[in-house]
Amino acid sequence: MTEPFVVLALVHLTVLAWRLPLFDRLPGWVFATHAKPLHAAALMLLIAIPLLCLSAARLARRRAVAIALLVIGGYAFQHALAWSEGRGLDGMRERIVRSGHAEFADVAVAQPSLWSVVTHYERKVQGGELGRYAHSKPPGTLLAYMATERLARRFAEDGSPAARRAALNTTAAVLWPFICYLALIPLYAVVRTITTDATALLACASYGMVPSVSLITLHTDQFLFPLLGAISVWIAVVAGRRRSVVTAGAAGLWLWMAAFFTLPMLLLAPVMVAAMWAVTYERGAQRMGVAATETARLTAAMAAGLVIGLVGFRIGIGYDLFARYADARQFNAVWKGWDGGAFQTLYFGWMNLLEFLLWVGLPVGVLALARIRRAVVATAGVRLERLTIPALAIAAVLAYVAFRGESKGETARLWLFIVPWLCALAADELRQRWPEGRPMAAGALLVLQWATVVLTKTGQDFF
Repeated sequence: MTEPFVVLALVHLTVLAWRLPLFDRLPGWVFATHAKPLHAAALMLLIAIPLLCLSAARLARRRAVAIALLVIGGYAFQHALAWSEGRGLDGMRERIVRSGHAEFADVAVAQPSLWSVVTHYERKVQGGELGRYAHSKPPGTLLAYMATERLARRFAEDGSPAARRAALNTTAAVLWPFICYLALIPLYAVVRTITTDATALLACASYGMVPSVSLITLHTDQFLFPLLGAISVWIAVVAGRRRSVVTAGAAGLWLWMAAFFTLPMLLLAPVMVAAMWAVTYERGAQRMGVAATETARLTAAMAAGLVIGLVGFRIGIGYDLFARYADARQFNAVWKGWDGGAFQTLYFGWMNLLEFLLWVGLPVGVLALARIRRAVVATAGVRLERLTIPALAIAAVLAYVAFRGESKGETARLWLFIVPWLCALAADELRQRWPEGRPMAAGALLVLQWATVVLTKTGQDFF
């Protein structure tokens, strides 16, 4: 095949296989090329797990069984990649032991009360009680670590901080990869509602073969945020399908709850609105004006849900979103050395997009960009398709985080909440481009994604 997604993927795979320091030469590039061993037995396992699970999912008569198989397969694949280093479960546990975000785990063990963290978060952050990384996050991130630590206590050898920390490490290594792939459930529901069942299944299969999803383990950005975002869009789709202002309000409230864990989740609001439009339009609106009016009504209800969350949290627990955002932005500027100049903004905007697409996998990334281009052409010609408006919304979110996100690299992790929707766009582009040869094209997509994951693991990995 001479399709761009195949050619570009093969070029990238060559760079990874030969460990060419091509991207290392870019100023600010954070993922240096280095070799990691991969034993023959591990390679066979990495081939067998996705092959068996994808084949079984394709043959399953019930879609619930198919999605369950993809969840199990993704979980096993993620663990197999970690275990391939020959260190057993330590290959997975390492991220919560040695990475910078391991500080959250230390704080989770040290903090005696979840409620105290919820109600006095800002004071504790400014006092240094919660460490430095807490400056960059709302309370929800630390609470996720604390909730896992409370669950892990029953498995601790004793009540000492060291034993509780060890139990947290193991519990997270076992539990969090499973939670990661629960995002497939709302992802499948959203894509199936807007497009087709086969497209939804391919989107889910693609998500399991994304390098950032498989390799950036034991980070809330990877196991939790995509799930929270996918649920937000799913509730919005349900609201659009039912034309229910109550459900739309619930979608806004849920989005607020998701933003309590990570502030960028609010950027999914345009995607939610676009998804409601798509469902409303697909339900038989004869004119664009009808769909627009219905979407405006539901959007107002969603905004009301957001406001209820904002006011409720401010009154109930004293949580000030704007103060948290200001502190997080200041921390990020100091941490990243961001000065906001035009050259810096443009350079890192494009570099961040490149890094993100490489870690999504060029097969998925290129197809998703092609779907966005198709949406632009359709809009210009007023030939709206199923995913036209959602595709434009996703493109707008990408453009915003790239050129207004004030980040120098590591977007492979920071933008993970967008990844499910790129998989949806890629699957739909493949459906439209190869309606007859879809199985072969889908197979090529998944094989190339698999190869990208494995070679990224052996030639680069996430730090």
